[in-house]
Amino acid sequence: MAVPCNRLLPSTLLWAKELAPEVAPLALMQNFPRIANVLAANWKDPRAFYSYMRSLLTDSRGGRQGFPSNIKQELVKLRMSYDVGKAEHSSEIERESSPNRASSSTDSAS
Repeated sequence: MAVPCNRLLPSTLLWAKELAPEVAPLALMQNFPRIANVLAANWKDPRAFYSYMRSLLTDSRGGRQGFPSNIKQELVKLRMSYDVGKAEHSSEIERESSPNRASSSTDSAS
């Protein structure tokens, strides 16, 4: 049976360095490295990221204590940052694939 790694992986450290300093989940990484590893691994897969984040922030089993407030705040901040980043990325893709953009570049070449 595979056991989750309970220390930070090098890939998780790289992921954290790429985050804005105000978003990097330092307390989470120190206290729950296994969870930080999974978040880092799921960062580029929105479905996996949101599913895991939902499992962290909602008590589906009942009676769980939950995270300390500083950890929960980091998780919420990370999720909000993810939402903003994905929205900005989607807007960039939409602008790049916009027919108006394509026609304006061909118009200027004529």
